[in-house]
Amino acid sequence: AAMAMAMRELGPEVLGSASDASRPDPCLDRWSRAEHPISRKFRLLCVATAFCSTVLMFVALVHGIGDGAVSLVGVGIEAAVDVLVSLLFLWRYRPQTVRRRLDDPTLSDEQLLYKEVSVEQCTQVCMGFLMMGMSGLFVFKACYKLRFWNHDETTLPFDIDAASISSQIAWPCVGVYTISTGLRLHFGRELGDFQVAQGALVSLFLAVMGAIAGYASVFEIKGDWKAEPLAGLVFALVMFVEGFRTIYTHFYEVEDEVEMRLTAGASRL
Repeated sequence: AAMAMAMRELGPEVLGSASDASRPDPCLDRWSRAEHPISRKFRLLCVATAFCSTVLMFVALVHGIGDGAVSLVGVGIEAAVDVLVSLLFLWRYRPQTVRRRLDDPTLSDEQLLYKEVSVEQCTQVCMGFLMMGMSGLFVFKACYKLRFWNHDETTLPFDIDAASISSQIAWPCVGVYTISTGLRLHFGRELGDFQVAQGALVSLFLAVMGAIAGYASVFEIKGDWKAEPLAGLVFALVMFVEGFRTIYTHFYEVEDEVEMRLTAGASRL
């Protein structure tokens, strides 16, 4: 957490200077920088990750709820978080054509940024509290399953389906979100944007959760049904940590954040 605050204070100097010719010029206004080729590539990445996460979310939630699989529900919720993060970045780097249609033309750039930073802060903090609350629910559900789940011929089909789906989505999830983590870090450096680099942590958490689900599915397929709720307990810890991190990194004075982004030339909401 202390390292995250230090990176926030240092801003673009930590993530990489934007003085290179291939990077957006910090002297450009925020909308001209949003039209830079690097920003366009980043929008394509956001669209791709939002699509992948939406598919993963529906598959994991449908089978997780239907099979009573805590770990699959956890993967689905984390995928939903990644969808939201991708959409926030798409709005933050929206092109001028979208801005002209949707933004209030009477607001100055600073007023518009203030409004959007406030929305981002509220959204992220609420999302952080939701993840911390869900982690408590996961602990309860996992413990309940460990204590009361009747592993017999009536529940066997659910256990087999949960293990099968977990093994099918786990390793592609690890590959896709490991790549997404690297790309978000790359674009965060190229754009000199701390928030984009922070978004890489969401992809990293998804990759870790995918690896845990895949590892647990190996034991589930062999008949050790307790591996699934135990994986859910680990997911609860991961989600609690991510929720705390999200709240911590978005607890700031909006006025100070707006001033910092305008001064650094890295405003992107």
